[in-house]
Amino acid sequence: LDYEIANINKKLEPGELQPFKWKHNGQDVTNHAYRLGLSKGFSDRILRYAKKLGIVDLYHDLLERNTLPKSDDWYVFNTTNDDDGEWFAQRYRTKDWAFNMHYVAAWSEKARVSFLRELNH
Repeated sequence: LDYEIANINKKLEPGELQPFKWKHNGQDVTNHAYRLGLSKGFSDRILRYAKKLGIVDLYHDLLERNTLPKSDDWYVFNTTNDDDGEWFAQRYRTKDWAFNMHYVAAWSEKARVSFLRELNH
C-alpha cells in the first residue's frame, strides 16, 4: 500500500483544523494529528521571536553540536530579553528510545505570558 497523507495541499483558513487521513483508505492517521491553518506571516513572525529569544541558537547547540543536555536532563536558560522569562530544554529518553529528540518550552510564568502574547499578535 502507498501510505500517503490525503489532501495535504489543501489551503486551510487561519484556525481551521484538518485531521491527517490516509489517502488509500480515508482513515485518520491517529487521533492526535492535525494540520492547522495559520494567518499570513505567522511562521516568519514566530521564527523572528525564536531567534530573538535565542531558541534557534539553542537548537543548533542541541542538534548540531550535541552540547546539552544529556539524556533525560533538563536545561533551564534565560532568554536574551528579561521580559521573555526563562525557558527550558529537555533531551527526552534518548537512551531508552535511541533517538535525539529535544523538547523546548516556556519554564517561567513570564515566558508563558511572553509566548501567548506573541501568538496573539
